Amino acid sequence: MGFIVGGVQKSGTTSLFGHLRQHPQLATPSVKEMHFFDDETPNWTEPDYRKLGSFFPTMLGEASDLT
Repeated sequence: MGFIVGGVQKSGTTSLFGHLRQHPQLATPSVKEMHFFDDETPNWTEPDYRKLGSFFPTMLGEASDLT
């Protein structure tokens, strides 16, 4: 099971991400914002999720500020 934290700037996503990173059973990426879902270059009719998966060793979890 995975999760995505979405929010706007100054909504607390960085603080929440910091708290989630401390949980021993969650494996979060080394960077907070990967910009995978807001990248317009991939073919979104057939997205390559291997790029997304490469950011995570096990369980998925990401936080981005949506502008």
